[in-house]
Amino acid sequence: MMRKEDPRPPKIIEAQSISIRSHHNPPAVDKLQQLLSTGGGGSGWDKCWEQGLTPWDLGQPTPVIAHLHRQGALPKGRALVPGCGTGYDVVAIASPERHVTGLDISENAIKKAAEISDHIGGPPYKVSISDYEEVLHPMGFKATSIVDNELAVPPRKGREKLGRWKRSLSESSL
Repeated sequence: MMRKEDPRPPKIIEAQSISIRSHHNPPAVDKLQQLLSTGGGGSGWDKCWEQGLTPWDLGQPTPVIAHLHRQGALPKGRALVPGCGTGYDVVAIASPERHVTGLDISENAIKKAAEISDHIGGPPYKVSISDYEEVLHPMGFKATSIVDNELAVPPRKGREKLGRWKRSLSESSL
């Protein structure tokens, strides 16, 4: 069967007044990405904390972590909270039976974590800046809290870190 070509010219639809936001981020996300892409060694994160652009900071422990702690589902021993930010999770799950270490790349986040820990509790937790691998190997952690933050860690890099953490930990509960 032969098809006839339509002799009419194709229609052109102009959409100058239509705003499509599927490929644009909200201004706050653009600002975050701009700050995080400048500088290295955590300076972008520090700028986010300085400017109060911290949508990942809940101002309280992560609900699932708090729930697991209340249920007694977290193992005793040592626990690591990488990217701990203000340290709410570190303080929430620390106990005499569980030593918790929080790591963050941002000096400002660590300062805030130290302030919170001074007001909320005391040992046995520690908040410090360090290289993840340096801390993981010698300390023998029993639990690792990893919160997915695709803005902070691109999916591929996140999988690489998870792979390293899994190889580093013989037993992980989270």
